[in-house]
Amino acid sequence: MGGVLGPVLGLLTIILLVQTLRQTDEALTQSREALQQSRDELELTRGELLKGQEIQKMTERALSAQIALAQRRNDFDAATTLVRYYQERIPELKERIDRDRRAGQFGLAEADLHDRLEEWKQMLSDRRNLLTILQKESTRLVDRYCDNQT
Repeated sequence: MGGVLGPVLGLLTIILLVQTLRQTDEALTQSREALQQSRDELELTRGELLKGQEIQKMTERALSAQIALAQRRNDFDAATTLVRYYQERIPELKERIDRDRRAGQFGLAEADLHDRLEEWKQMLSDRRNLLTILQKESTRLVDRYCDNQT
């Protein structure tokens, strides 16, 4: 029996060894497939990240353009408001001048002259302030837009 048992155990060992090698090979094949799937997913993720970065850059450019447009519109609105205010004040000032000229022909009481003098001082102060604002605003706008275009 000893002569038969050795070769049978050897054959059984070889069969088990071959089966173990097949299982190991199958596990290795599955690992390779999983690794390839991971690589594919990683490549897709990289592609999506690159697309996301490009979209973010485009969004930043669009937002910068919107901000610049909003600043220009704000500057234009501010300048328009100042000009409109000045245009509204001119007829009022002319009316006061005409009124005072007409009143001067008929004579004014001393108290009325004092009130008129105070009004004139206020109008001159308003005019100086308005002209200063207009000069500063026009200088700021010219500096901003003329320097950017050259």
